[in-house]
Amino acid sequence: MGTDAPMLEQLRKAHTRSPALMPLGETLGFRVERLEAGWAVVAMETSDQHANVLGATHGGVIFALADTAMGLAHLGLLAEGQGGTTVEVKINFLRPVWRTKLRAEAKTVYSGSTLSLLECSVYDGEQRLIARAVATLMRLTETAGQGRRTVYGGEPLALSKLDGTTECTRERERLSRS
Repeated sequence: MGTDAPMLEQLRKAHTRSPALMPLGETLGFRVERLEAGWAVVAMETSDQHANVLGATHGGVIFALADTAMGLAHLGLLAEGQGGTTVEVKINFLRPVWRTKLRAEAKTVYSGSTLSLLECSVYDGEQRLIARAVATLMRLTETAGQGRRTVYGGEPLALSKLDGTTECTRERERLSRS
């Protein structure tokens, strides 16, 4: 997929401070195991806290794991000044799992100037395929990417003491008014 893009370098630096690379990942217990331009592996250990009403790992957790891996693979392709967003994700859940290690392996199938297609296979601790996802992600440039280019580095998000919103939220609101 070419040489290391500037966003990939930012993500790798942030990874040294936060193995999950994002607050949601920290909450769910994600660990980014590998990050390359167009390719990423994200893993987690599931437990009872990740269970649905029937005791199996909740599909939303598996979805979030796959979405995160595909998003990171996409972001690793971006150049300076670009951002990215998910346009669509489809996932097939192939078998239920309980209290196991999950490993999401995402790769870029096609990378265009605006849209990219990624796929992700999610495996359980016995290396059985438990879910398969496909996503369309968009490359954002110029003003469309503003407010989306800050890479989380493990530091607390700056919350306003007055209204509880983040600096990023206020910046997005400012941009939408202009």
